[in-house]
Amino acid sequence: MTGDQPQIGVFVGVDMGKERHWAQALTPDGETLFEGSVGNDPAAVEQLLDQPEAAAGEHRALLVVDMISSGAVMLLTAAEQRGGAGGVCYRVADAPSRPTIRRHR
Repeated sequence: MTGDQPQIGVFVGVDMGKERHWAQALTPDGETLFEGSVGNDPAAVEQLLDQPEAAAGEHRALLVVDMISSGAVMLLTAAEQRGGAGGVCYRVADAPSRPTIRRHR
């Protein structure tokens, strides 16, 4: 990547659910960093976001979610509140014709 665009250090895919989510984090080389079920509660969401941020180092973690409905609000709000180097970005994957990428400054 060039210019001021952040380099992605970790890709995190999340299959959103009302009570639990399924998450998998991969390096750019395809190595699995973690995979598993995550509760939809504040502590579990923060832990989910902490892991890829730590692994990404000075780069960004890209959080890819499959929906933005009520079951995703806690995770998306927590991701939106994070910023700076190693912050979390997200892309709404359920709208392939019009993908939305939100990037922290």
